[in-house]
Amino acid sequence: HPDWVIYGSETSSMVQSRGIYHFPLSAGILSDEDGQCSSLGNSTTSWGARSLEDCITVDRDLPWSMGQFLWAGIDYLGEPTPYHSKNSFFGETDTACFPKDSWYVWKSAWTDPDTDPCVHVFPYWSWNPGQMIDVRVCGNGSTVELFLNGRSLGRQRLSHEPGSGRQVIADYRIPYEEGTLKAVLYDEKEQILAECSRSSFKDPAAFTVKPEVYGDLLFLEIGAVDKDGNPVENASDRVTVRVSGGGRLIGLDNGDSTDYDSSKGISRRMFSGKLLAIIAPSGTDGETEVSLSSPAIPEQRVSFAAFQKDVNRRDIYETIFSTEKNVPLFHEENRPEPVRLGKEEEIPVRQIVLSAERRRLTADAPSTAVRAEILPDNADDKKLFFAVVNDMGVALPTAKAEEKADGVTLTALGDGDFRLRCMSKSGTQGIRVISELEFTAEGLGRAYLDPYKEIAGCLYTSCKGEVTAGNEKGAATARDQETVITFEGIDFGLRGARRITVPIFTLSGEEYPLEIWEGIPGEEGSELLLSTVYCKPSIYNVYQPETWTLSRPVKGITSISFRVWQKMHIRGFVFERLLCRERTFAAGDVSGIYGDSFIREGTAVRDIGNNVALLYKEMNFGEAGVDRIDIKGCTKDPSCSIHLRLTPVDVQDPERKTPAGQNTSGEEREILDFAFCAEGPETRSFPLTFRKGIWDVTFLFLPGAVFDFYEFTFSGGNET
Repeated sequence: HPDWVIYGSETSSMVQSRGIYHFPLSAGILSDEDGQCSSLGNSTTSWGARSLEDCITVDRDLPWSMGQFLWAGIDYLGEPTPYHSKNSFFGETDTACFPKDSWYVWKSAWTDPDTDPCVHVFPYWSWNPGQMIDVRVCGNGSTVELFLNGRSLGRQRLSHEPGSGRQVIADYRIPYEEGTLKAVLYDEKEQILAECSRSSFKDPAAFTVKPEVYGDLLFLEIGAVDKDGNPVENASDRVTVRVSGGGRLIGLDNGDSTDYDSSKGISRRMFSGKLLAIIAPSGTDGETEVSLSSPAIPEQRVSFAAFQKDVNRRDIYETIFSTEKNVPLFHEENRPEPVRLGKEEEIPVRQIVLSAERRRLTADAPSTAVRAEILPDNADDKKLFFAVVNDMGVALPTAKAEEKADGVTLTALGDGDFRLRCMSKSGTQGIRVISELEFTAEGLGRAYLDPYKEIAGCLYTSCKGEVTAGNEKGAATARDQETVITFEGIDFGLRGARRITVPIFTLSGEEYPLEIWEGIPGEEGSELLLSTVYCKPSIYNVYQPETWTLSRPVKGITSISFRVWQKMHIRGFVFERLLCRERTFAAGDVSGIYGDSFIREGTAVRDIGNNVALLYKEMNFGEAGVDRIDIKGCTKDPSCSIHLRLTPVDVQDPERKTPAGQNTSGEEREILDFAFCAEGPETRSFPLTFRKGIWDVTFLFLPGAVFDFYEFTFSGGNET
């Protein structure tokens, strides 16, 4: 319809939490451990705009579009995508009407630099020494320049005219150093139009209060500054607000979607350094007195002029919005309420500063010490949580972190780039503070994915079709077209797996065809392992798992692909280790064989003599366990003693070695006396001590042994 004129009635649908930043900008991080969305512009929904730049420039460059209405202007209660919290993240301001960074991006795209020049730099400037930070600058002029501690980091030209390109934000990626970022906006004649800056900060030392009056309501923006007067932009201190005189407190809000404290209480945590207090007339003449107090910040008192008589509309509110008790519904005075986030008297964790001796790890020097400093140092909650993650915050097998008194010892286990993540709950039930530092490891070989722990959907290594970020680190496939998502470098081990569980969220209860392949469909060597249909009644934003059995076990190091034709959200997948009980194994199906004398003949191992060991790794006896072994073999001696060595496997331990250097802690042994065989191979049954779980099993033949080994079967155990 080239003759139509259109407008966008519900655009953007990007999600962001004010003052929260998940790095890097290049990673599509829809959700994270802290229950917040990144304000960098890298939290995008599967159906919404791909970026702030796209949302602005695509509409701007269409001559037949009248413009767009963003969804949404202000965060609102309900529709808490992508989390199950209390309100949305779609707004350009939060529920307290504090602007998010995207608000300034839109302002720079829509306002005239001649009448209202504006420039904005984000994120705030207080991170880990040397941490790589994506710094973004928006402005409504033609050029911006970024300075760090007086040094120019270069100028970038902005694209604000239709058809001029999509660079409406200037992007810099720089290592953090303490000091001041300053952004300068220029016009076409290189004249300065506007400037803004953000400085590093310390712990809060005082409150700031910015009042605004709307009608008969007084709005107070409460913040914090350090001893040098710099805004503390990640402050989360709990503030108690008491109002007397001509005003009364009627509301508190901080814009935090994860904070369930009542808006009608008298204390609340600041969120990203801000808290809103709303004050209405009390009906008493005189000034309004406001007291602000917090365990770590000295009490402050501020006064405001008396409410004017002609704007005191309490009588109208009581008439229109009265309750059964004849109390104004919207203007009821706040009272003490139970605290849900933290506790009443608390000093929360504001920041965790990570510092490392080295950030490049090698085979010769695979370990480094990383120090973690909690700020403020007198914060109540000292418990820290560590993880090795990728750019999207998903756990990786590339390294391990061993906690010590003031941090961790970080040891690389494989090659690649990764992040050490340190987290604090700050006295609450969930993660509140995240700190990260980047590392790289070389010369150790590849670290593979473990299919026996859930592999997140966002860890796919290649795809066909449009794949977008899903909730809970998942992946969302394309709508009404073929999509293939491939995960490479999965180590199934020698025994392998056949049963797979996939948590899936769909928008309807219709049938969704799905295929699972080893390899990539259409490529040489790939094989279809399952063709099925996913069909469950839809529950919005809830992944419902389905378990399938593949046509055959998947073993060794390989890749798995999912092929679908309709939109679905795949959170990830996990395999169940193939049970070894009640399965017969050929003697030649060994993980390793060592010794002085033996011959491998087909699936058998014959002429076993002095000091021979046959190792079978990761034998999974399951929860039912085993208490018997059947061995098919042959000996011409009156009796051949087979020493059965069983070593429990800690599958969580990435340091578990191969037999040559195996840790034998917890090793158990049993002796099986295999009697003379008169007429060739025979199967003999031996009782065992009951064992369950995963074990490395070794058959040991001592000097003087003479044995032909064909196969064995573990069985028995507790069937219930």
